[in-house]
Amino acid sequence: AWDNVGNWTNSAGLNALPDNGHAYLTAGGASYAVLCDSVQPAISNLTVENVAPYRTDLIIGGTLSHLGGSAIRLLRGSCLTVTNNGVWTYDGLNRVTDSNESMISIRNGGELNVAGGMIVFTNLPISTTAYANHFNVGYGSTGTLRVTSGRLEYYERAPRAYTNNNRKLYIGRMAGGVGSMEVSGGSVLLGMEAGGGEMMNVGVGGGGGPVGSPQGRVVVSGGELVFTNNNGWNLVKIGQNYGAGTFIVTNTGAVNLRSG
Repeated sequence: AWDNVGNWTNSAGLNALPDNGHAYLTAGGASYAVLCDSVQPAISNLTVENVAPYRTDLIIGGTLSHLGGSAIRLLRGSCLTVTNNGVWTYDGLNRVTDSNESMISIRNGGELNVAGGMIVFTNLPISTTAYANHFNVGYGSTGTLRVTSGRLEYYERAPRAYTNNNRKLYIGRMAGGVGSMEVSGGSVLLGMEAGGGEMMNVGVGGGGGPVGSPQGRVVVSGGELVFTNNNGWNLVKIGQNYGAGTFIVTNTGAVNLRSG
């Protein structure tokens, strides 16, 4: 259960339930699940990790929110699922010092599933170009994002709080990155008020290294993936800076490009 204090540690390494400080769900040596099935106090940084071959499942079936400036890390042996009635929000300005991994990073085999609930990461423009609000799936290693039902919203609200829109959904990023995004139902909504910066990069490297590293793969076999901005252009890049990208739309999947 969420309130099992033995599963959690804080920034001092002490057992403590999540609050507006760090929340580390990193107890290893066994597989276990933690359920958030009610409204919880807003938390700051979140890290979920276990040691091989064990797995930690964090299931959000209630309401969980992050304060602005939070860093979310889904690492080895982790699986976070937002299920029916679950709402996971990040509504605020990012101040994460790591401008690359930034707001959320799924790597080292971590997984994120939307299965009936909602992820609402909005109101994201920031006040300085030193930071960013990137959503990384497969940063320098493997990571998986699945949407089977429900909604994933990753965009800015209007009117904008600040003009810096330094944020992208990366699927496979940097050398060694292998990212996978699978949409088989529900909806993924990506939006940017101003033009000039793409919303999604599939397979993007750092400008050097062997061709094909990293690798990104997006498969939309059901549901919908929607891109929206005022200009209606420069929405997605597939393969960049030595990276390799694959983008597949099949079966009943739909990809919509919208302006406005």
